[in-house]
Amino acid sequence: MRRVSIAAVLYTALAASVASAQDAGCPPGDEFCLPPPPCYREPDDPDCNPDCTCDSPDYPECDPYCAPGDICDPSCANPCWDEFERDDICSDPPPPCDPTGDLPFTFIDDRDGSDDGQIYALGNGSRTRSCGTVRVDTTAYYAIYDTELSESCDDQLDETGYLTIENRCNPDGWAVERNAGERFLVFDSDNTPDCADDAECGAGRVCREGGGHGRCCVPEAPVFMGTFLLVAGEDNEICINHWCPEWEMEIAEGRDFGFVEADCEGSANSIHFRIDATAIACEDETHLQPCSWGCGEDGCLPDPCDSVSCPAFCMDGECLDDNPCADVTCEHGCVRGRCLQNRHARGPDEDMDGYSRLADCDDTDPRAHPGRAEVCADGDDDDCDGFFDESPCEGGSSSGMDAGPSTRPDGRVVARDGGPGSGGEDGGCGCRAGGVSSGAAPGSAALLLGLALWRRRRR
Repeated sequence: MRRVSIAAVLYTALAASVASAQDAGCPPGDEFCLPPPPCYREPDDPDCNPDCTCDSPDYPECDPYCAPGDICDPSCANPCWDEFERDDICSDPPPPCDPTGDLPFTFIDDRDGSDDGQIYALGNGSRTRSCGTVRVDTTAYYAIYDTELSESCDDQLDETGYLTIENRCNPDGWAVERNAGERFLVFDSDNTPDCADDAECGAGRVCREGGGHGRCCVPEAPVFMGTFLLVAGEDNEICINHWCPEWEMEIAEGRDFGFVEADCEGSANSIHFRIDATAIACEDETHLQPCSWGCGEDGCLPDPCDSVSCPAFCMDGECLDDNPCADVTCEHGCVRGRCLQNRHARGPDEDMDGYSRLADCDDTDPRAHPGRAEVCADGDDDDCDGFFDESPCEGGSSSGMDAGPSTRPDGRVVARDGGPGSGGEDGGCGCRAGGVSSGAAPGSAALLLGLALWRRRRR
C-alpha cells in the first residue's frame, strides 16, 4: 500500500464539478452536493482527464495517467479519513472538562476476567474486544476522553479502536459520532520515533513515556473517544473494540475505511483504556441527541415540544417569548435551543437531504438543512440557524422586523424572527454551516469542502 496525492489541477476539476452539480441530481441550492470524484492519480501529475471518475465504465483506462493496476470503489473510500494528513476530518470533539474532576460515572471492571481498572484489546485475533460495566446517577450524554494514549510508540503502529456503550436506549452501543461506517474510530496517535523533550514534537504534542517502549510524541490534549448515552438505573456495558480484525474483513469485501498505518501486521497492536486512571467525561447538554429528553422503558422519550402549541418559541416543552437559539453558539446549526450535530452524525434521514435527524432542523423538508441559503418570507428556517426569514436572504429582502408567528405545514407554530438587531449577521448564534454566510457563493463553499474531502485512500 503506498500513498498518492491529488494533483493541483484538481482545483480546476472541482470548479467544473460545481457547475455540473445540478446535472448530478443535487438538490437546488445545495452547495455541498458534488459529482463523483476523479480517479486516483500518481503524485503531482498535472495532466489528467477530469471526466474520468470512479463511476466511468472504462475506468481507469479513461485516464492514461492513472497508476497501472489502480482500482476505485464507487463509494470512493471513506470521506471522513484524510489519508495524507492521517487525520479524522468528520468529528467535532467538544472541549474537554477539567481532568482533575471526579468521573461522573462509576466503572466496574467485572467482565474481562481481571480487576486492573482497564479494558484492552489486541489486533492479532486473540482478544479483539474487552468490556466492563458503567453506572451513572443521571441519564445523559457524556463526551469521554482518554488523558494518556501513549502505549507503544512506533513499536506498534495500528493501535486503533473504538468504544461502545450498550444500554436499553442505545442497544448497539455506538457513539453519537461516526467516521468509518457506524464506528467512531480513534486512530493510533503515538507512532513517532524516540524523542527527548517536548520541543521535538511540535505544537499540540508532548514527549511522553510509551509504556516501556521508549519516549514518543503524543497529543497534549486529552484524546476524544466519542459521545455516549449513559442510562441511570441499569448496568451500561462499556467495551473497547480493536479495529484491525474488522479492517481486514472490510478489505476482503472490497472496502477500505482507512485508519490503518501498517496493514495491521507485525505486532499485537494492543489498545488499552485505563478508565479508572486516565478517563475524563463531560456531560453534554447543548447538542440535539436521540435521547435529549430522557430514556424510557420503551426507548428514547420524544421532544415535549412536539405536543405543545406555542405562539412563539418552545424548548423542552416550555413556551418562550424569546428565541432560545439566540443564546447559544453552534457550529452547524440550531433548533429549539440545541445545537445540531455535523452532517456525519448517525440517525435516520427522513427527507433524504443528506442530513440525519440530528443534523437537520426539519427532517420532513428536504429544502431545509445547514448550508442552504435562507429564503425570504417563506416562514421556514431554510438554513437551520434557528432563525426564520432573517437577512440576508434570497428571493427578496426581509423587513428586518419580527414578522410574528407563522403556522408551518405540519401544524407547528413558529416565530419568524431575524434581520438586523436579531443577533448579528449569522442570526445570533454563529452557526452557519462551515462558517459560510448565506450570502457566500455556493461554488466557493463547495470548492473548500471538496478540497478537504477528496483526499482518498488507495489500496
